[in-house]
Amino acid sequence: MTTQQPDVQQKPLADLIAEALSDPQGRSQSGVILSVVGILIEQTRFDELTEALKAWLPLYKNTRLEQYVIAKVPPKIFNHILKQTGVKETVLMDIWQEHNVNTALKKASVVPGRLAHLVRAYTTLAQSKSQASSDT
Repeated sequence: MTTQQPDVQQKPLADLIAEALSDPQGRSQSGVILSVVGILIEQTRFDELTEALKAWLPLYKNTRLEQYVIAKVPPKIFNHILKQTGVKETVLMDIWQEHNVNTALKKASVVPGRLAHLVRAYTTLAQSKSQASSDT
């Protein structure tokens, strides 16, 4: 079940970032960034996610913050893929380990066009392998 908020679904990236920064609700810097990251992943706006990370993270000039935020991207994408029709958790976990997906997604999160491509590829793979495991 998706927890999308109707009022933020169609907002431009700049508006999402501006809102998160103007109303941090007591969150840390990483919390504010991760809030936007979560919305963009939930809405499958992966190219905009890459754009946001590439623009936003260097502003903080904090390598630890950057590493922390980028490390949070793969688990959020795992949850996104798991919600897709026909994906079995055990199959997705096997793919995650077999293909070293965490590392691939971390690297892809700051390469324009790459993250969306990988998410589509891993989703398709998880769906087909899940279907095949059901057929046996």
